[in-house]
Amino acid sequence: MSTLDMEQFHSLGQLRASLDAFVDAYNHTPHASLGGKSPSDRFFMEPEQIRRLDTDALGKAFLLEIDRTVSADSVITIDHTEYQVDCRFAKQRIKLRYSPDLSDIFIVEADGTLTPVRLLDKHANSTAKREKTYLSRRDS
Repeated sequence: MSTLDMEQFHSLGQLRASLDAFVDAYNHTPHASLGGKSPSDRFFMEPEQIRRLDTDALGKAFLLEIDRTVSADSVITIDHTEYQVDCRFAKQRIKLRYSPDLSDIFIVEADGTLTPVRLLDKHANSTAKREKTYLSRRDS
């Protein structure tokens, strides 16, 4: 496949068929690194290791990832759109996982769980109670 000549394909269907044939041949060819077994044989040796993911888990497994710093008022920006996060993340660097169309955005918590992010409601954000910031110690 490393010497693929794109000139020989006249449609996406032909390219897919060629790729399918290559993958099938590769998976059924014995490999020295697998003790003479094919990848297919090795894969099915331990069926208890194979687990199926439900649609939700499968979708979350393929989310994109990005880091952002949360503003003091708990806002992040992705692709020129503002989103509200929980105030406990204010002024922190966080990891986000999101779908390519930005319909689903999650904060990756320390334990790996995903917490949904919502669009910024500017009115609600402007009236939220926050810790007071003092410019000097005498103001406290």
